[in-house]
Parts: sequence; structure tokens; C-alpha cells
Amino acid sequence: MRVGYALGTEEFRAAVDRVRQPFSVNKLAQAAATEALRHQDDVARRAEWNAAERSKRKWQADGVEQATVEQARTGDEQAFRELIDPYRRELLAHCYRMLGSLTDAEDMLQETLLAAWRGIAGFAGRSSLRSWLYRIATNTCLNAMRAGARRVPAEPTPPF
Repeated sequence: MRVGYALGTEEFRAAVDRVRQPFSVNKLAQAAATEALRHQDDVARRAEWNAAERSKRKWQADGVEQATVEQARTGDEQAFRELIDPYRRELLAHCYRMLGSLTDAEDMLQETLLAAWRGIAGFAGRSSLRSWLYRIATNTCLNAMRAGARRVPAEPTPPF
């Protein structure tokens, strides 16, 4: 829109002067203070909400699972098997998706379970057992992929 042409020259100059007039310092300070208070309120509200959500989502194993974890920590193989069995198939699928080979996935599942058995004493319970096992499986598969990239491929033996 062409303001200069729609208004007369004097009206145009008056409009430009009104736009060019700076806000008073008090108005700017008041606006900045209001915005800062609004921001502080938003931050406080967000922190309260996040704390409430974290307390809701905090993983707590039921009493049976906690007792089973404690038994597994003492070296009870049956208790460890009870903990692991519900996740065995999905861990195998996870390893297969990462590696693309069923035999490699089965090998890495065994490595994962062995690492979990050795590290059950370090399971602090800050996360679910499932997520802890998935982390171990992911790291085991990534380590295997890295190691495979460093190996020289085997020479094929006849007959092909």
C-alpha cells in the first residue's frame, strides 16, 4: 500500500513522525519486566508439570520382580531365567533388525544374555529391566558390527 500517495504530504509527514517517535523508557522497561515475569511463571509451571510427570512415570518393579532380581543377583540361574524369558523373542527380533542375519542375531542374543548375567549386580533399577536388556543388546550388536567391519573377509573354499 502506498501511504505517501494516499495521504497528503502533510498528513504523510505527520504519520511518519508518529512512527518514528520512540517509546518512552518507562514503557519499554515495563514491557520487559512484564515479559520477564511471564517467562518466569512459564518456567515454574513447566518445572512443576515435569516433576509431576516424572514421578508418575518413574519405573517401579512390582514386589515379585524385585525379589526375583535380588535372587538373580545372588547367583540363582532359575530366577535370572524367569526375568529374561519374557523378553527373549523381542530381543532376538531387535538383534535381527540390527544385524540382518538370524544366525548373527542368535549369537548376539547369547552374548547379550551373558552380559546381562554378568552385569545383573550393576542393575540399579532406575529403568525397567526391559530397557536395560535392550541397551545391552543394542551395544552388543553395535560392537559386533564394528568388529565385523575391521575383520578381513574369509577366503571362500572350493567347491563354491
